[in-house]
Amino acid sequence: MVQLPTFIFLLIAFISSENIALAFDYFNREIDYWNKREALKTKPNQHKAEKKRSEKEKFNWSKYKDPKNDEFFEEGDYKPPKPFMEVARNPSDENIKNWFAIIEAKNTLMNRLQTKLAEYISQNHNKLTVEEKEEIQNEINKLQGTSNDPYRFRFRLYFDSSCPHCKNMVKTMKEIQDQGYFVELRQIDEKKPNFPVPFPVSIATKDELTDKKISAWPVLFIADSKTKQIYRLDGYQTAEKIYQSLAKKG
Repeated sequence: MVQLPTFIFLLIAFISSENIALAFDYFNREIDYWNKREALKTKPNQHKAEKKRSEKEKFNWSKYKDPKNDEFFEEGDYKPPKPFMEVARNPSDENIKNWFAIIEAKNTLMNRLQTKLAEYISQNHNKLTVEEKEEIQNEINKLQGTSNDPYRFRFRLYFDSSCPHCKNMVKTMKEIQDQGYFVELRQIDEKKPNFPVPFPVSIATKDELTDKKISAWPVLFIADSKTKQIYRLDGYQTAEKIYQSLAKKG
């Protein structure tokens, strides 16, 4: 099999091998993403009583309560990129501009790599086996749809606290947010989720669920600020499938 340079696989590690186009439903009623966001409902934290610890054994909460510390952003073994932590701590115009410049540079790099891989197949058409061509073409397909405009699309996910597909979809939304997109979550019920939810959450009203015709979940709405369309996507999806579908919509 053809051995592609290691850096290629590092660049596309976050891209799934699946390249399945998804169908979107268009809704007449738009989600009002462009006005003020609704106030978030908060729930009191519930903690079980713990035995008194000695001073040396006490957990250092201060490191995790202060956004100035990197530990504030940690989720298990995962820590977001430092540029993201900086713009989250200080969302100034300059920092936001620099954050989007990073996203644009990554997209440019992905497009360039996609072009070079296609050129490689063309230039070595007679030298490559069918299997090698298929392998490289698969890598090209993985790169499609990764250059969406973070300014253009905004995401709203409806989820349930005990839904296993919702749990996976929340992970997808985290990936999308890490790429610079605006993401918000609406919870179907009012129970504490049995999985990590690294987002502020508001509770969806019954009228809202009826209006949006939501009877199963997860449900994702994507607002396109360019076309003023709202796209709906039902069920669990990977970030790669969502990006590929948005790319097909132009």
